Amino acid sequence: MADVHPSTAPHLAAAVQGVVTRIRASAPLVHSITNYVVMNTTANALLALGASPAMVHALEEVEDFTSISSALVVNIGTLSPTWVTAMQRAAVRAGERGIPWVLDPVGAGATAYRTDTARALLALRPTVLRGNASEILAVAGETGGTKGVDSTAGSDAALEAATLLAQRHQCTVVITGAVDIATDGARVVRCGNGHPLMPRVTGLGCSLSALTGACLAVETDALHAAAAALDAPPAYFDEYLRLYRRRRTCLVSGLRSAGLGVTEPEGGYFVMADHSVLGFSDDQAFCRMLIEEIGVAGIPCSSFYRDRGEGSKYTRFAFCKDEALIEEGMRRLSSLRQS
Repeated sequence: MADVHPSTAPHLAAAVQGVVTRIRASAPLVHSITNYVVMNTTANALLALGASPAMVHALEEVEDFTSISSALVVNIGTLSPTWVTAMQRAAVRAGERGIPWVLDPVGAGATAYRTDTARALLALRPTVLRGNASEILAVAGETGGTKGVDSTAGSDAALEAATLLAQRHQCTVVITGAVDIATDGARVVRCGNGHPLMPRVTGLGCSLSALTGACLAVETDALHAAAAALDAPPAYFDEYLRLYRRRRTCLVSGLRSAGLGVTEPEGGYFVMADHSVLGFSDDQAFCRMLIEEIGVAGIPCSSFYRDRGEGSKYTRFAFCKDEALIEEGMRRLSSLRQS
């Protein structure tokens, strides 16, 4: 750990070290009620860590699914009355069954509805409350300057509020930022694992909340679980990188085999394919044909260009998908060359 409270230093490193190993040995089911933007990313983050993800929010099954899960993650990024009710029911069931759960108060402080929802869920006693400094300050009733779902305050500015919240609600509070801070009201852990590019990537905080849920599934000390999620070993990131490189290779190879022109990207989740080499000049017509005749969805790229004509020969495909799904899509696309 980059900076640890002296009272926990002798025990923390050993407790954190084995968490990922235990997750991979047991593959705990992590029930996530999370927002539309990050569902896929969150699921892949949990899979890369070794956990089993489930994105379930229907009122008809949310309590039953919580009952069979090893941990629950409630992320308020997507809010509606029905979703809020589902979140509350899941949280209550988790409390009844002694299932650890994480509350991510996305955007708290931006609107009264978000802030009130976060506070109502906090009253249901989450095991861990994880948010940026502005969100933690808003939940605590202080002003921290939330900008949409982003923070305008540093982690240290919310430490006092986090400590009081942890003591009042008997939970562990995690404040994420350039330096991440976790406290259970008595102990404090700091992790300096931030990177200047992290605010430029959507869903990293949401993914961290999900990973915290996985850690809670195998570690009973919530502070240690939070520290393990914050200080994931390099092997986790290496595995995540290998996972997406493999999926990118599968997609690029399949597109080329189908006769499409492809330049392999160095980053992101998307591959641009030139369909004009197969005689298709209209991207929207091509994508419509893919859906109706091939059973594969692509994204027409002309809408991304000021001069729509420049982009009309390109279709965009995503590889942030399950490998079996990519392989099946590429099998279907192979008929393009035959036609």
